Amino acid sequence: ILIDFEYFNKGIEGITTFNYGFLDPNDQDFHKGESEIEGIDFFLRNKSEVVTSWLSYTYTDALNIFKDLNSSLPFTGNQSIKHQIIASTSVDFNNLNIALIWKWHTGKPYSYPSEVTELPANTYRFSYDKLNGLTLPNYNRIDVSLGYKFKNHKNNLNPEIVLSFVN
Repeated sequence: ILIDFEYFNKGIEGITTFNYGFLDPNDQDFHKGESEIEGIDFFLRNKSEVVTSWLSYTYTDALNIFKDLNSSLPFTGNQSIKHQIIASTSVDFNNLNIALIWKWHTGKPYSYPSEVTELPANTYRFSYDKLNGLTLPNYNRIDVSLGYKFKNHKNNLNPEIVLSFVN
């Protein structure tokens, strides 16, 4: 059994973003800023001759600050996925491998326009009250794979065929 726990807190300076005119239609510039990322990782693995299982949990909180964006106030970073769980089990029996992976995480942050203004020539101006103030729905996924390893002892080739169902 392997158990691992980590706490992390990292400040990153010199990150850049391009505004694309979302917050200010006259602003088409790159902006320099910084990010503060804090979180924990927990990992548990149990391995036997036939079965390997592991479980991981991650908590992440990331804040960005860009001069001249969002009134220079911090806002949630795109990479801020608060909670994530991944569980996996793999069974190896003779030449056959069956694996199941489940992934779940809370929604990723995004910005939703508070106002849309139609401009001439079928163009639009989007106004945002808050950067990354909302989150997408939670994400859930299950993947299954089935593999078979062919043993070819004549020329040391070991071809494998794998069928995967990716959700």
